[in-house]
Amino acid sequence: MGAGAAYAEIPDEVVVGGVFDITGNWATEGEEGKTAAQLAILDFNEYLEDIGADWRMKMRVEDAQAIGSVAFDKVQTLHGSGINILLGMAFSSPLSLSTGYIESNNMLALSCCSQAGNLAVDDNIFRLVPNDNNQAPAVNAMIEDSGIEVLVMVTRGDTWGDGIRDTLAGIYDGTIVAGFRYNPDAIDFSAEISLLDKQLGELVD
Repeated sequence: MGAGAAYAEIPDEVVVGGVFDITGNWATEGEEGKTAAQLAILDFNEYLEDIGADWRMKMRVEDAQAIGSVAFDKVQTLHGSGINILLGMAFSSPLSLSTGYIESNNMLALSCCSQAGNLAVDDNIFRLVPNDNNQAPAVNAMIEDSGIEVLVMVTRGDTWGDGIRDTLAGIYDGTIVAGFRYNPDAIDFSAEISLLDKQLGELVD
């Protein structure tokens, strides 16, 4: 580089944040994601050693408990401790509560599994799977190929559920029945099932 060029000084240890659902509804996926990230960091540190780099990467893990508000608190905590790179943040609904904070604080997040179409914007969050804007046409093609003429929508009441529901509803050519949007944290679905039974009975009649 020419005169006056500045180089970023890398500390001996670069700490990234890991926000995983270690407990809660997505504990299995959270543990898998945490383990994968830990293995990736081990592999990356071996690479750094091979090239003679004098710094290493470390991950500080936080449990989001599959709750969006908890995930947001963890993101704020990590940022407050000087961490600006996040791994994990797997699912769209919890992630959606943190997107504004991540963007406004110039953080960088890598999400393995978030796919809600309404989060498919140009921001600091990199998602490793296709979003619902790509998934819904594939689902729609399977529905049409099966000869289904009436679609009863039963979807999760969160960012992901709303995303796939709205995108699919916009391209499906058959008849759509409202069905219901359920609370994923609920335990008793008797009222929703009664509504679904009524709607299906009317369709059969």
